[in-house]
Amino acid sequence: IADKSAVTLNKDAKLNIEGADVSLNNNDNWAGKITLSDGNLTLNGLSSNGIITAEGGNLNLNSGNLYIASKSLIAGDGNNPAVTIADNANLNIAGGNVTLNSNDTWKGNVNMVSGELNIDNISENGKIQAVGGDLNINNGTLTVENGSFITSEVNAYIDSNSTIDIKDKGIVNINDGDSWNGTIALNGGVLNYGTTNSGTLAASTGDLNLLSGSILNIQTPSQVANEVNVDIQKGATVNLINNSIFNLDSKDKWNGMINNDGGKLLTDGLVNQGGGGLQQISGESVFDNNSHISITDADSYIQGGKVSILNNSSLYMGPNVEYELQTNELLMSNNSSLYLINNVLEEPETDIMTVNGLNNVTIDIAPRGWDNDKFIIDSLKSDSSGILNISDFNFIGLAPIDRHIMLQVFDADSIKDVNFTATDKEIFTPIGWYNLRPAGGGYYTSNLTRYNPQVFRGQVATLAMYNNQLVIDDMLLNHVSLQSERFLAQGQDVNKYAAVLPQFAPYQYKKEDGGLWFKSYATFETLSMTHNLNVGNNAYGYLMGADFPAVDLKNGWKFLPTAYIAYNGGHQYFNQVSMYQNGGQGGFMGTFMKNDFIGSILAYGGGYFNEMNVAGYTDNTGNWFAGTAAKLAYNIHATKHFTIQPTAFVSYNIFGKQNWGTDFGAMSMNSGYLNGVNVAPGLNLIYARETWSLYGTLQYIFNINDQIVGRAGNVNLSNIEMRHGYLQYGIGATKTWKDRLNAYLQITIRNGGRTGIGFQLGAQYLFDWYNPKSNKNSQKNSQTPAKKVLKTMR
Repeated sequence: IADKSAVTLNKDAKLNIEGADVSLNNNDNWAGKITLSDGNLTLNGLSSNGIITAEGGNLNLNSGNLYIASKSLIAGDGNNPAVTIADNANLNIAGGNVTLNSNDTWKGNVNMVSGELNIDNISENGKIQAVGGDLNINNGTLTVENGSFITSEVNAYIDSNSTIDIKDKGIVNINDGDSWNGTIALNGGVLNYGTTNSGTLAASTGDLNLLSGSILNIQTPSQVANEVNVDIQKGATVNLINNSIFNLDSKDKWNGMINNDGGKLLTDGLVNQGGGGLQQISGESVFDNNSHISITDADSYIQGGKVSILNNSSLYMGPNVEYELQTNELLMSNNSSLYLINNVLEEPETDIMTVNGLNNVTIDIAPRGWDNDKFIIDSLKSDSSGILNISDFNFIGLAPIDRHIMLQVFDADSIKDVNFTATDKEIFTPIGWYNLRPAGGGYYTSNLTRYNPQVFRGQVATLAMYNNQLVIDDMLLNHVSLQSERFLAQGQDVNKYAAVLPQFAPYQYKKEDGGLWFKSYATFETLSMTHNLNVGNNAYGYLMGADFPAVDLKNGWKFLPTAYIAYNGGHQYFNQVSMYQNGGQGGFMGTFMKNDFIGSILAYGGGYFNEMNVAGYTDNTGNWFAGTAAKLAYNIHATKHFTIQPTAFVSYNIFGKQNWGTDFGAMSMNSGYLNGVNVAPGLNLIYARETWSLYGTLQYIFNINDQIVGRAGNVNLSNIEMRHGYLQYGIGATKTWKDRLNAYLQITIRNGGRTGIGFQLGAQYLFDWYNPKSNKNSQKNSQTPAKKVLKTMR
């Protein structure tokens, strides 16, 4: 049947070819069945066909499409039939069965969606595109190259004598439905692997994608060359056995598990930030040429074999790795690193550790227990001159409470030609900053180098309250006035002096009168203390007291007794520390007066509650204090209304020892006793009229002894004290209404060791406490001449 014949083969018709020649083309209508047992069947340009059974003869598919549907068959018995698939032809398997062998010529396309394709020792092949069905490679080689693919829906069988050669962007998917006993050669294509193999993988170039759940066994003669782009996806496993070699480089991805039992893992510039897993009990892992490997999988371990970290590479062992690093040999060379900082203490072990050039390790340290990551080594050596540098360290657990901590990092039976160094890093702790320094023989010390300013908070609080107490001393010692021209004629004395802290103006008294008084104050300043502490200090409070009637002593001396109680509060802030104090005190004062001389002496005691807030924690403690102070003054009357008043002040204060436990660092702390002495010479200038006065004051306060010791954990802290004394100056005014109600206002400015401003405001009411009413009336009458004298003084 020649090619020019118009053939119609109806559906129920059959054409049996038994030694003749038949040609069909696109002009023919083939709906029935053709059986080829001998002879030649030549097909050109067909777009559809019926059933074909070819068991002998020659089947020539020159162009067009031949569909091998259900019930169709191209047998492969020996040399029969001989199938030729030309370049432009398509053999489409859609439910039928096709066998191609060495007698066939395959240059065109074979497309399979279902059915069965058997490959038996073909010499070469064209394209194959298989999306379903069964692919059986019984013998020989099937080449899958550019434009060809085998999807995961295909059930593949690769016989032990067969090879799939994937090249030039061809794609092959192998999964659990496939049987792989032969060889898969990867030479530039893509292999998506999702099964467990028992065959051989020879990967030279291309992309090897190991899918989740897959197990790839690499054993001799299997190998994966460095030029292959490998993606070990999470959940995939690679087994290295029998001296096999597995190469990974910068283009590869390592997120699954590599199990090394006698093989060799080589990395070149690989960075696996995702954190793949490694299980090694023998063999060797070599991390080279800027490879940075993170082993974080909980199922990972290195329990034998050799590990080499070379040429700026690093190995990190994560906190979830259950077993500590153990090797027969550990080699580090040319600025490589072993990172053990993971907040877990470990003891890596190795028989032989070789260090060539400068190399780094990082460690965790538990400073409270003097414990750390420790290398257990039989022999630590170098082929030339090695340096082990602790390039980083981390504190875990409770913060340190000792000034010096001794640590053994490298516990080696023998050390040869290896030196030890450490980073300049310092770690911040609640007490201060700690460094790390080599101490010889694999030992290191971690030392407190400088204090955390917050550790001085207890000492600062005591010193601040001590300075605030000087304000109270000033208020009291400046309370009584003496020999003021305003009331001289009626036996009243005024403008005694301004005290060491002249914030409060004097009051006026009659010797036979007493009085009740109230004083309030507020100070806003900065206290300059040692260790470069600049402490903001706000002091505030009030005093309430009673003056008893003056007592006449011998030789012209007068004595005025005073009793008082007070509330005093404070707030300090420095270096992210905030502290509040609230307390009270009480005391007695006696003032001695004769002519232009005035002297007062004061004794008191009290306590306060101290709240210290630091780093989100609150420390609570309390303290007590007591003290005495005295002041001398002498009035020089320059004119009738103007007085020059030199003064001298001295005080002694003792503040108790504070003890408390803090959650900031989980340790005990204390601040010691303060025995403070102050001396202050001064000069006051007073201008006084009958019912008011103005004054100015200038003085310098010397701090003779105000040191406070402290302790944090087992560390004795440096003393804290004021850096130097301070100069202060101020102005004030007093006012009297109807001889009994007095009030005052004063402003004080400080410079030097204390820098800031203070305000005070107060009032007093004078009355006769013990004089009978009749005596008061007679007293009132007796005072009339004195008031007349006062009018002449205005």
